[in-house]
Amino acid sequence: MARITSKSEFKEYCLRKLGKPVIQINIDDTQVEDRVDDAFEYYRDYHYDATEKVFLKHEITGSTLNLTTTVGTEFTDGETITGDTSGATAIVHSTKLDGTTSDIVYEMMTNSTPPFQVAETITGGTSGKTGVISSVDKGDIENGYLTTSDLITGIKRVIPLYERDQNVKSFFDIRYQMHLNDVYNLQSAEMLTYEVTQSHMQLVNDMITGRVPIRFNRHQNQLHLDINWAEELNIGEYLVIECYRYLDPTVYQDVWNDRWLKRYATALIKKQWGENLSKYSGIQMPGGVEFNGQRLIDESNEEITRLEEEMSSSYELPVDFMVG
Repeated sequence: MARITSKSEFKEYCLRKLGKPVIQINIDDTQVEDRVDDAFEYYRDYHYDATEKVFLKHEITGSTLNLTTTVGTEFTDGETITGDTSGATAIVHSTKLDGTTSDIVYEMMTNSTPPFQVAETITGGTSGKTGVISSVDKGDIENGYLTTSDLITGIKRVIPLYERDQNVKSFFDIRYQMHLNDVYNLQSAEMLTYEVTQSHMQLVNDMITGRVPIRFNRHQNQLHLDINWAEELNIGEYLVIECYRYLDPTVYQDVWNDRWLKRYATALIKKQWGENLSKYSGIQMPGGVEFNGQRLIDESNEEITRLEEEMSSSYELPVDFMVG
């Protein structure tokens, strides 16, 4: 049997399950599309096979001033620029030529500084150069949040946040402890003892130092870190995000062949078919045939209820402590 690997094949399978082409299915293609989307949303929210745990890396981005001319390349990396109208101040991180214009990647000096304004003139504190802003693209540090994919359903933690001074090591850094006391010799020590001790040290570190507070809502697609962005992060640094992500059906096409999903989508389409036919209840066709949409609705409701109970008992993961 051929496996279903696309949404179009999935829709045709559901319609064949209901009797197509032997029976005329009185439902529009857009209605089939909507019911398949409804089924897939329910599947993603509850089925353990619909999500995966991943570690994503994110490079911290700076904001960008797009200037009206190429003068931006004449500013000096590391110098302070000031907006003549807004009074905003920032440090130049890099400059680049963009056709007949130029861009300046910058980092605001403080979070309380007002933002730059379009059409105002900026002046370099070291070079003395000036330029006019045509547009402003805010980066992660100025925004105060990371933009996430709409496939992210929950975020557990962000690791790690390194000190700006890379020579500074945390007292509870396991590498620091290993080199300082030479406690562990992994060739002879028991791995169980090593693992338990490492877990204990991580617990102590979490209790004393704490983890970075995060806030995330999947409908916003924004990961907020409750930190001082300007002081704790640099442009170009990386954060690692431990999160849960929906499987993208365009990449993992085997999702469309899931047995439960096929049955659930078929039941939803059957209910839509019954609701369409119920509008003609009581009308007799030639030969005395009468539409019975309510019967299709009742049958599909029973199937939907049974499938949702099966999801809860067999396929739904137990409740976990997950942010988002």
